[in-house]
Amino acid sequence: MLMEGVSFLLSLFAVLVALAIFFCSLFLLKESLEALQPRVGPWLRRATGHPLQGALLGFLVTALIQSSSATNSMAVGLVAAGVLRLKHAFAVILGANVGTTITGQIVALGLGDLGLPLLVAGFFLQWVPRPGIHAGGKALMGVGGLFYGLWALGGSLAQLGAASGLGAFLAAAQASDGASLAAGALLTAVVQSSSAVTSLLVGLADAGVLPVRAAIAATLGSNIGTVTTTILASLSGGPLARRAAWLDLGFNLLGALIALVFMPYLAPWLAGLAVAPGRQVAHAHTLFNVITVAVALPFVDRIARLAGDQERSGRD
Repeated sequence: MLMEGVSFLLSLFAVLVALAIFFCSLFLLKESLEALQPRVGPWLRRATGHPLQGALLGFLVTALIQSSSATNSMAVGLVAAGVLRLKHAFAVILGANVGTTITGQIVALGLGDLGLPLLVAGFFLQWVPRPGIHAGGKALMGVGGLFYGLWALGGSLAQLGAASGLGAFLAAAQASDGASLAAGALLTAVVQSSSAVTSLLVGLADAGVLPVRAAIAATLGSNIGTVTTTILASLSGGPLARRAAWLDLGFNLLGALIALVFMPYLAPWLAGLAVAPGRQVAHAHTLFNVITVAVALPFVDRIARLAGDQERSGRD
């Protein structure tokens, strides 16, 4: 009992340290982006000027780093720093939702492996006396710390509640479509990686441990649970940053609830696309994100205006 208590306290301490790294990196990134605004602001606004361009940028970044949480946190940070408008960030977030479905060989390194080299490179660059390179080094440190913090947070949270959480998840995920969705959202909020949860669900479906329909509904829930990181990142970013995070949550929640209505037709249709249960789950994840993003992209400007987005300082 004593050893279990010590293990719990150590895991809790690891969670707090990971959160500290995450939030300190966000502050550093915001500070450096504000300094770099005259240089990188015009380029970023051009790169995300059209919703399709912003979505493509979000897709590519997330496909490379395999973390929509990191991409969306950076988008929120850019809004907080005044570099991007809400409509630009929302388009990037939409693209990240599709990018997170790309798994496998694109990135062999984990976020922890990627974060540490960025931290070291940024540390040395920030000592260069030229203002642009100095600010760029700080931004690189912020991004590296963000990746490393997310990686450490996911690992420490998984250690904190993996055993009991997985058992509860497996029990709840087979009760109904709604219960499966809620279980997927909860597990992703704990693990902090929708890619990891989707991979788990694919494996469980292939092994016959989890019915395909329950795994698909849980995968939809993972899109909701992954927004917890974006919400955390937005807490210190001001009202527009918080609106970007809540837009992400509302969009994913609404899309998942609508998909549940069509679940009786979706699961049999996917069975016709692939024989392997795991492939059906993976196809469902990709198909859901592609369809919801395609529906939302034409309305990005209108949605952002309803959320209070306004042109600032004539810089758009």
